Amino acid sequence: MGRRSRHPRLHQREPRMTNTQSSIAEKELRVQVTAALMLRGISQAEAARRLGLSNKHLNQMITGRAPLPLHWAERILALTGMRIVIGLRHDIEEQR
Repeated sequence: MGRRSRHPRLHQREPRMTNTQSSIAEKELRVQVTAALMLRGISQAEAARRLGLSNKHLNQMITGRAPLPLHWAERILALTGMRIVIGLRHDIEEQR
């Protein structure tokens, strides 16, 4: 029988969006998560330890080599005292 992960949710992938806007938003989320950790002086190693993740997996999520699901972004940001805020705005080009 195969080895069970201590973190079963790590292996569940959220659906990946392929359009350019989603890709930009995902990259921006990674940048913001990284900046929040740096601003609070929390190293990736410390964040990984506090979240029960391996350093390698956290680094892969932050650098884009593994998906960064919103639930993990929320947990990482919670370490920094921050949270995700999602808003809507009108696209000026569509109004013309």
